[in-house]
Amino acid sequence: MQKKPASFNFVFSGKWWLSALAFISPFLKELIIPAVLFAVSNICSVYADNLMHDNLDLGSIASGEGNLSKLGALLIALLLSTTLSLLSGLLALSMWLKRLTCIAGLYLGESSKSMKEALAELKTQGSYLTKVWLFGLLYLLAPLLILSICISIKLVAGAAISIYAEPLLTIPTYFEAPLNLSILILSLLIADYSLILTGLSAEGIIDPKKAAADALKLLFCNFAGLSVLNIFLLVLNLFISAGFFVFYLLPQFGNLCKDLSFGIACQSWLAASTIYTWPLSLLLFIEYLKPMLLEQNEQDSPTESISHD
Repeated sequence: MQKKPASFNFVFSGKWWLSALAFISPFLKELIIPAVLFAVSNICSVYADNLMHDNLDLGSIASGEGNLSKLGALLIALLLSTTLSLLSGLLALSMWLKRLTCIAGLYLGESSKSMKEALAELKTQGSYLTKVWLFGLLYLLAPLLILSICISIKLVAGAAISIYAEPLLTIPTYFEAPLNLSILILSLLIADYSLILTGLSAEGIIDPKKAAADALKLLFCNFAGLSVLNIFLLVLNLFISAGFFVFYLLPQFGNLCKDLSFGIACQSWLAASTIYTWPLSLLLFIEYLKPMLLEQNEQDSPTESISHD
C-alpha cells in the first residue's frame, strides 16, 4: 500500500524552518557560482527585452525610409545578448541541478557529508543523472514547447516593433488573462515535476526511466496537496525574491520599470536570493513527499539497485 504524503503542519513550524536553514547553511558557498551565472543570464535577457522596446518600424526599413544600420545594430546586440543568456543559463541550470540533487540526497539520507564530498560522489555515478533528466525532458517537452510559445507571444506583443506604424502583434484584451494563467500553470507544473524528480534521483537508486515516470505519477497523484504547497511557495518567493514585482503592477512606476538599471538591479536580487529560496523550496517538497520518496527508494533497493556507468 502506497504511503501518503506528510501533513502540512511542518510548513507552520518555526522549528522546521530553523532546522532547514541550518541544514542548507553549510552549502551556501557552493551555490554562489550558479547564482551568479543565473544573474548573468537574467540580466542579458533584460537587456535584450530592453532593446526590443526601442521603437522600430520594419516597414519603413524595408522600403528604404528607415534606418537600416539601426536594425543591423539591434539584431547583432540581440543575437549576442540572447546567446550569452542561453549559454550562462544552461550552465547555471546544470550546476544548480547537481547541487540541488546533492542537497536532496543529503537531506533524505540524513547524511553529514559536505557538499564537495557529495558532488565528488555524484561524479562517480557517471551518466546516471544525465539519463534521468533526458527521460525527464521527454515528459517535459510538450509543456516546455507550449510555455515557450506563450512567452514568445508575450514578448513580441510587448515589443515596440511595428510595420508601417502598425504593431507587429497585438494580444486581444480577452486573451491576456488566459495567456498569463497558462504561463503560470505551466511554469508551476514544470517546476513541481523538476523538484520531485530531483528528490527521486537524489540517492541514485531508482532506474532513470522509472524515476522519470514515477515523478510524473507522484505529481498527478498528489496534485491537490502540491497545489496548496505551490501557493505557499509562490507567496514566499514573491515576498523574498521578487518583491519588486509590485512596481510592475502600479501604473505610477511605469517609467521606473522601463529603466534598464532598475531591471538589472531586480534580476541581480532575484538571482542572489535563489541561494536560499531554491534549496528551501526543494526541502519543502521533499519533506511533504518524504514518506513516498523513501518508500520508492526502498522498493528499488538493494535488489533492484542499478549500476552507474
